[in-house]
Amino acid sequence: MPFIRHYFKHANVVEIVYGDITHGELSTLIDEVLLDEKTLVVISTDLSHFYTEEQANKLDNLCVNAITHLDLHALSHGCEACGLTGVKAIVQSALSHSLKTHFLDYRTSFARTKDASRVVGYASFVVG
Repeated sequence: MPFIRHYFKHANVVEIVYGDITHGELSTLIDEVLLDEKTLVVISTDLSHFYTEEQANKLDNLCVNAITHLDLHALSHGCEACGLTGVKAIVQSALSHSLKTHFLDYRTSFARTKDASRVVGYASFVVG
């Protein structure tokens, strides 16, 4: 949110907080939101948590590859994103709308803390 507020000062933001919902149900909501061409959907999640840098890179690579290739099945086999429902929902919506993914960056908390013993993984993509 701080980045959105900084770069898009006049943007209207609606936050969607979900609990016990399937990625298919969330994808249906995303599909409705995407009907307005001026709307941007942001899905935010961490990837792996508290592995070594080396282990995190291997685990997170599963998520990155699955998102890159819009592979819902692969997301269910090894991807440890805590917001996996949202990730799967945007992938399903991308498939429904023939959207492509554009990988931007992957890092772990090591980039900031320099502690490789317990890191958190992060990746960024644009889907469009």
